[in-house]
Amino acid sequence: MHKPYLFQTDNFAFRPILESDISYLLPLDGDPETMQFFPGGARTKDAIKNKIKTYSEFYAKNNYGVFMVFDISSGDFIGRAGFAPIENDEIEIGYLISKKYWGKGYATQMVKDLLAWANTHIPKDKIIAFTPANHIASERVMQKAGMTYVKKDVMKGLDCVIYEYTLLKNSANL
Repeated sequence: MHKPYLFQTDNFAFRPILESDISYLLPLDGDPETMQFFPGGARTKDAIKNKIKTYSEFYAKNNYGVFMVFDISSGDFIGRAGFAPIENDEIEIGYLISKKYWGKGYATQMVKDLLAWANTHIPKDKIIAFTPANHIASERVMQKAGMTYVKKDVMKGLDCVIYEYTLLKNSANL
């Protein structure tokens, strides 16, 4: 938690991902249980390094993207969460948190915080979220975060449920 934050909320501190974050992301993205609902499953060290590069390039171009997330009170690394491009020039919100934080409401609060931030920092009309149709916990996060069910469809080769969040249009920051 020693790097400057882009923004903070009551519970979390968010900052862009750095190359040096491989030490945080390897145990997260490399864990088969944590990655069980992601296409391709757990990632190798090289695949994680490539993802970090992709995330960094997107952030440098757009001033938003995937963030490292830390607990404000303890300084602990919680996971990664943020925004990435998908088909049709849409932006998805996603998250991956360490197993020790599962079932504690962290994912829901992170998604709420990120959607609130997106209202004034992302020049799009809406944010999309999707999860495999059998990932009930993730679907509940979307619902509790205030996202609206859209449809079932195939995303990244998986049968998924798709939700969306309409961004506010009254931002002077865009």
